[in-house]
Amino acid sequence: MKEDEAILDLLFARSEQGIRELDGKYGPVLRGISRNILNNPQDAEECVNDAYLGAWNAIPPARPDPLLAYLCRVVRNISLHAYYKKKAVKRGSEYTVAMEEIEACLAGSETVEGEELVRQIGQ
Repeated sequence: MKEDEAILDLLFARSEQGIRELDGKYGPVLRGISRNILNNPQDAEECVNDAYLGAWNAIPPARPDPLLAYLCRVVRNISLHAYYKKKAVKRGSEYTVAMEEIEACLAGSETVEGEELVRQIGQ
């Protein structure tokens, strides 16, 4: 597309206007992809911004065609990485909470041997 070529030319010229043009043209699509993966608008926005940074760093040597597919892939990969990272953190804390909930149900520190010793001494 003609507009994509103009955006790529701006990025090759290291103009920040290229990022603004990317966001204006593809921002809603990219945020939608990330939001569908993460289910959190703030995390999705952060992933899209990381994708823009990745595009800024990668495009001068590369010239992706089509640009939208390239950006979608980058956002998807960053969003999936954030999703798995968040899921791993939740997994660890989930078991901690479960153990704290059943802590009151667990047996005390007394052992059968200790109770028998107390019973024998008491006779």
